Amino acid sequence: MIWKTLTFKKVPSAERTYWLEGDRLKPHWEKIVTSTPLVPKANGRFGAVEQELGELKEALTGLEKENMTLKVRVNNLQSNTVELEGKLDQYGELLVNWVEMGNFTEEEKVAMRMKWNIREWTEEERERTRAFLDLANELKNEKGEVNEEELRRRFKAFLEKREGDMKQ
Repeated sequence: MIWKTLTFKKVPSAERTYWLEGDRLKPHWEKIVTSTPLVPKANGRFGAVEQELGELKEALTGLEKENMTLKVRVNNLQSNTVELEGKLDQYGELLVNWVEMGNFTEEEKVAMRMKWNIREWTEEERERTRAFLDLANELKNEKGEVNEEELRRRFKAFLEKREGDMKQ
């Protein structure tokens, strides 16, 4: 009954057999207060935890967006790298042609190959290029122009004849 009275619960009249005076009630109340600390109700919510979860959610969302941005950047860099490698191969071949076809001494050609790390033409490549240039010079008209279709046709015929000679 003391407990119910001190916690403001309804006490049935059958249990009310005696009356407590204030000076006798105080020690009982102090025991209750010290043994059961008052904790505020959270109404099913935990403010600090909810705030931390919200911050974690924001951080993860930001990280996800950043990862997507980086993935797009990496894909763009990979495609640019492939494109640049193709151009580098193309320019490398142009550089090889320039060194081989230029009016350089053999020592200058060797020095340029070493400096730019480019390959030397094979004998077959030299022979094909010489034949191509000879055909182009034969087909030049008085204006110095060359009929490309005729040049292709004759060069193709030259290559076929050469392959036939090599097989024999």
